[in-house]
Amino acid sequence: QGNASGGEESGATYEVVRGRLYIDIPDTEGYYWNYDILNSRATSLEETKENNGLHMTIAADDNMGTGYAVPYWESEENSYYKGYVIYEVEIEDKEITEVIDVSEVSDLSEYTF
Repeated sequence: QGNASGGEESGATYEVVRGRLYIDIPDTEGYYWNYDILNSRATSLEETKENNGLHMTIAADDNMGTGYAVPYWESEENSYYKGYVIYEVEIEDKEITEVIDVSEVSDLSEYTF
């Protein structure tokens, strides 16, 4: 279980349970959140719920190795103001077993996959 600020004030948290990565963003006010399907690697968005914030369930696509889950936000007032939260995950037997690293960047070119 851990924290990633994402959108600065959102207070995003995550945990891995039964082979899934769960991301909870309690305060989305002022921000649009999405899942970057193109840059998420070996993972996919299984479900999104909007109830007391935003909740994403991420599943593994590959059987083994390293995967990346990339939610991103942009400001409702200024779409040029945005950021990406990159969750690097370990995958075993088509299940996410742990989050190795969490990085936040304003542009994906700042991150090396």
